[in-house]
Amino acid sequence: ESASYSYYTLSDTPSYYKEATVNADGSLSFSEVKGTEPTTLTNAKTEFSTSLKYGDYQLDITSEDLKNVNTVYGVVVSTKEGSSYGLRHVENIWKKTKLAWSTGFVTEAHGSKLSYADYVSMMGQTINKVTYYTDAGVYEIPMNQYVPVKFTNTIAVENASADAGKTTVTITGLPKDY
Repeated sequence: ESASYSYYTLSDTPSYYKEATVNADGSLSFSEVKGTEPTTLTNAKTEFSTSLKYGDYQLDITSEDLKNVNTVYGVVVSTKEGSSYGLRHVENIWKKTKLAWSTGFVTEAHGSKLSYADYVSMMGQTINKVTYYTDAGVYEIPMNQYVPVKFTNTIAVENASADAGKTTVTITGLPKDY
């Protein structure tokens, strides 16, 4: 109804929305999503990858219901540990159903730096749902996907003759519980 970054009274209540509150210190806080209850997509198929060039993790979702969506306003990945991660357009969300994010190992894609700090804590957690906010409504995709912990390590093998029968191997950077 108005240009971006303006405030106005809506003529109709949106099907879903968040309420903004100005805190005493001037910062904003937002409510949970209000309005329409999400539609659970039990027929959606997911494919999770840990080796790619667009980030450290990728989640591809296949769903007939999402094919009818024209606009994806946002996607939130939630974990059973109680964390929620909002994904960014272009960097994390593309082609509606392709999701990827970095936790600091892949730091650049297509010549652009990736924002990864917000996603580091997802490692070691289990994704229990992905929520899509779209022009066709809100959709939840239940799942049970562990996000493996990635780490940097090195393995060095000293030179040895073939008939020596042994050599020294040095491994560094492995987590203590690996």
